[in-house]
Amino acid sequence: MRKQCALRMFKLIIPVCTYVVMMTACHKKPEIPEDKGSKEKIVQNDVAEEITESSIEDETVALDSTGATDFVSGTSGEKESDTLGSVGTESAEAEFAGKESAGTEYTGAGSIETGSTEIKEFTEPAIEVIDTLDGLSAGDVLTEEQLDPQDIDKYFTVSEITEDSDVFAFINGKSYRVQTSIPLGNLRYLKLLHWNYEGMPQVGEIIVNKSIAGDVIDIFKNLYLQKYEIYSMKLVDNFWTGDPNDTDTASMNANNTSSFNDRKVDYSGSTSRHSYGMAIDINPRENPYILYDGSGHAYTTQDEQAVTYMDRSNLRPHMMTNDDLCVRLFKSKGFRWGGDWSSLKDYQHFDRK
Repeated sequence: MRKQCALRMFKLIIPVCTYVVMMTACHKKPEIPEDKGSKEKIVQNDVAEEITESSIEDETVALDSTGATDFVSGTSGEKESDTLGSVGTESAEAEFAGKESAGTEYTGAGSIETGSTEIKEFTEPAIEVIDTLDGLSAGDVLTEEQLDPQDIDKYFTVSEITEDSDVFAFINGKSYRVQTSIPLGNLRYLKLLHWNYEGMPQVGEIIVNKSIAGDVIDIFKNLYLQKYEIYSMKLVDNFWTGDPNDTDTASMNANNTSSFNDRKVDYSGSTSRHSYGMAIDINPRENPYILYDGSGHAYTTQDEQAVTYMDRSNLRPHMMTNDDLCVRLFKSKGFRWGGDWSSLKDYQHFDRK
């Protein structure tokens, strides 16, 4: 009777022990070797428990270690095998073949597989250095890498203006008219580089009298080498309104540097030095043209942005003074500066007789 009771209790204990052993085996995580580059196998410790009861009808119950469930840890999480039994590392590697070639780190069947991603070297295309400003328009912005620092002269050119040229077609009937004050042969078209307010090389153009063309191109070349900033340098014809004086105002309000424009002087009605290509206005917004009325009150014909620069005691960037590089360079070539005048102030203006 005692034997039968003990046997029944023993048979009840066996499933419980088996379940505990299986769950322990299923949830035991493999140890990760420090060297991920190797294909070392992490083999789970065999879990086995043998229970022998020789005194109870010589019945022996054993739990095979191979009955433990394999544990798989992949990139998408963990999963348990649906069946008990031994799952070899070879079958696990076969099941997940391609993980390594895809460059994905994968841990499975108690082993570490570390893939490698092919790294392709990217080489940026070489920046082409330009040899001429031909084909570029005034206002086009370049990079220093596009320019040849050993031969800057080729970016500063002086050209005649002929009646079959694109330049003449652009200015004819606007800044240059049939009754103009100067023959076309006395004018020269300058194409050059200057630094803009963003500190980038920018294409500029200007028409001046042939007698000062050489000096003017040298001045602007020196300004470029010193990284002197000029906001814009386009022909006034880009701002043509139908009236030469209104066009001059539009050019100034656009902060545009210019020279030739066949027009009259605002306050006197006399022919402007600009009509002969003998005067140049530079950065007019920060260097306004200031007049005085009968009571001595200062005013300007330019817009509100220029008005804020009438106060010359509040020195700000791009405002010209006697010590300014641009002023010094023009004076060294025999030009007058309008900032020195007493009856009016034309801080943007340089001319030569």
